[in-house]
Amino acid sequence: MFVLGETEDGFGASYPLTQSFQYDGSTRQFELSDSLLFSNKSHAIVEVNGLRLRPPNGIHHIADESTLEYDVSRPDDSIHPDQIGPIDVAVYINDEELNLNSDFVLSPSDGSSIRTISLINPPNNGDRISIYVRTLSDYVISAGLMTLRNSVDLSSGDEVTIRTWRDLREQRLQTKVFQGPTGVLSSSVIPYDSRPYDSDDYDEVTDSSEFVTEFPLGNSGIFANRLWVTYNGERLLPNEDYIITEKNGEDFLIVTRVNAAAEDIIAVTIYGQSVVPTSMKFKIFDDMRENKTVYRIIDSSSTKLSQPLGISDDVIYLESAEVLEDPELAQGRFGILFVNGERITFRNRDLINNTVSGLRRGTAGTAALNHDVLSIVVDGSDANKTDNGISTTWYDLGETTILSGSSLQRSDNEIARFLRGE
Repeated sequence: MFVLGETEDGFGASYPLTQSFQYDGSTRQFELSDSLLFSNKSHAIVEVNGLRLRPPNGIHHIADESTLEYDVSRPDDSIHPDQIGPIDVAVYINDEELNLNSDFVLSPSDGSSIRTISLINPPNNGDRISIYVRTLSDYVISAGLMTLRNSVDLSSGDEVTIRTWRDLREQRLQTKVFQGPTGVLSSSVIPYDSRPYDSDDYDEVTDSSEFVTEFPLGNSGIFANRLWVTYNGERLLPNEDYIITEKNGEDFLIVTRVNAAAEDIIAVTIYGQSVVPTSMKFKIFDDMRENKTVYRIIDSSSTKLSQPLGISDDVIYLESAEVLEDPELAQGRFGILFVNGERITFRNRDLINNTVSGLRRGTAGTAALNHDVLSIVVDGSDANKTDNGISTTWYDLGETTILSGSSLQRSDNEIARFLRGE
């Protein structure tokens, strides 16, 4: 038995949940049928007629075991410290919500400095501390109810939608809100002797600023398609309406579609960059002599039957014969393919008609069978056979453990790269 690793206990499925309501003009309060577990209320995507409402604004810290005091807002946040009330602050450690007063307290405002919270108990080293302020958000979610504030214009018949997730802890979501453009300061230097004598200063430095629609995301390695970005509620498309660029080790969101005005709101929800890898296929073939061989199954060496294959047929019709190796009869090498559980050798390959012929059916101890149209056909040549794949470790080794814990799709060794077709 091979033990390839273990998963952390307690995590559930992170599939999305959607609830929809129709505003009837009588109440701005909506009862939620799904319990919003963990930090869902701070990441919920609430829309009215397809436009996202302004969510709570977040800031994120990594604990170091000794620090108990953390800022509740970013320097670029438009909120005034006096506007923040204790009930407007939600604090999470690894997406588990803390309780006001028993787990943390909010510092009083001095009228100008960024407000902070103080934890009652020290966190563990490396814990993710997320703090969200809902003072300026367009809605409040509490005790199973969602209330739309008066900042939202509503008309009878409007469609209200809330999107959340069942268990979002492994996604490590972050939601940030930006208002208006950001200023970028640039300097220009007039070097010595670049202008006529006594006409101007020399070694002069002039500063100028320009406003751009770019926003710091506080992380690195972010993929553009792992963001939910809205501009005044309208969702933007990755690589068309916005791009991600890196500066000094930090990723920035640059909105390319429009230049933001002072009152414009850009809301960003960042999904976890660690996603379930795509599937990877391979075949372990045990022939009649008990010789075991591992073959990779990749798109460039796979095709399908374009016609049914009968048990006595001597010609195989394929969608593409090019993916199969050409036989070298002068060197005593037949072509080899697998279809379902049958191993077939062939003498001839016709790239014009996409056929192989001169078949020997049911080789190496497999059975000759009938095969339906569109059955998968895989090349079984040496080009797709692993070298010593049976007795070699496929996964990356760990430094202090037997294995690193990386999936096979993300392992970086010769066998794993070969199976992926790299």
